[in-house]
Amino acid sequence: MNKRISQMYRVLVSLALLWAFFLPVGSIADATALPAGSSQLLSEYNPEQSYFPSKLWLKASSPELLGWSSEKLNDAREYTSTLNTSAVVIVENGVIVDEWGETQTRYKLHSVRKSLMNALYGIQVDAGKIHLSDTLETLGIDEWVSPLSADEKQATIAELLQARSGVYHPAAYETYNMRTKRPTRGSHPHGSYWFYNNWDFNSLITIYERQTGTRMGEAFYAQIAQPLKMEQFRLSDTRHLYELEKSHHPAFLFLMSARDLARFGLLYLRKGRWNKQQILSTKWIEESMVAYSSTKRINHLSGYGYLWWIGTDRYAALGSGGQTLMIIPRCRLVIVHLAERLGRSDPLAHYQAGKLVDLILAAQPASNCEREDSGK
Repeated sequence: MNKRISQMYRVLVSLALLWAFFLPVGSIADATALPAGSSQLLSEYNPEQSYFPSKLWLKASSPELLGWSSEKLNDAREYTSTLNTSAVVIVENGVIVDEWGETQTRYKLHSVRKSLMNALYGIQVDAGKIHLSDTLETLGIDEWVSPLSADEKQATIAELLQARSGVYHPAAYETYNMRTKRPTRGSHPHGSYWFYNNWDFNSLITIYERQTGTRMGEAFYAQIAQPLKMEQFRLSDTRHLYELEKSHHPAFLFLMSARDLARFGLLYLRKGRWNKQQILSTKWIEESMVAYSSTKRINHLSGYGYLWWIGTDRYAALGSGGQTLMIIPRCRLVIVHLAERLGRSDPLAHYQAGKLVDLILAAQPASNCEREDSGK
């Protein structure tokens, strides 16, 4: 009997070893990993401390922990039920105050994606690999559909970031307004006029990849997504989009969850610092948030900096359908609103997103806006 038990034991051990040999690398870790979108509940809060998410977001056990009103937040939640809202995330001082919708689902970012490029440019400008004063002529940037004029080639990288290049050439992935309201070629000298034009933004992609020798998606994944420990973002969530009948330069598209976009916003709220690592220089962020142009918008975002919309006390990344990444430093606040656009963009979408931000701010006590984030 003991001999039979011993034989059975040896067989079981052999099978176990065989199973372990063929088990894919990482399967054991994956089996014990926390599910994406998990949170660490915060039951005590110190407003003098600056919080950062690690692999998990910190989430308030209730909005009242940070002084917020759940009742007023519910007004904001009910308002989004009337919109094409997919996800909302509200972060104060690195802590999720509230969230609703599919906050872990990766959605196509519309023009919000342009502000993501700002970070990649900031890293390379600080490293001395990209120079804002370089011109299109110096960089060898041209078009094959309709070549650029000598005057157009004098536009600089800084002017492309500001949407002030004066190059009014058709572009990939452009909107109806870009096509129909684009000025005539040669009508404005470079640097003299603001026009939100995909040609400027798309040529920045070509310039970046030529100057650095790195594809933009790979750079974002390694230099931003990984240090920030983005939960859902994958390298495969980026791609180039060409429309060669219009332009030589591609648009660059991102998929991203509201939670991961909130991490990106927190990086800017913290002036480029993530825990003990300075990913972007404070100088770059401050330079990016200068309003170089008036956009004539009637809401809080009447200026435009380097790929960011600028207001008196806030700045934002905006995309069609009311997509919004709003950063309000005086309140240490990051707000994300994502919506999947169906058909042509609703002209009221940004107004509605602005009203949502106002409803959210109404739920935050005024005293929470008395200390601007130190970034540390």
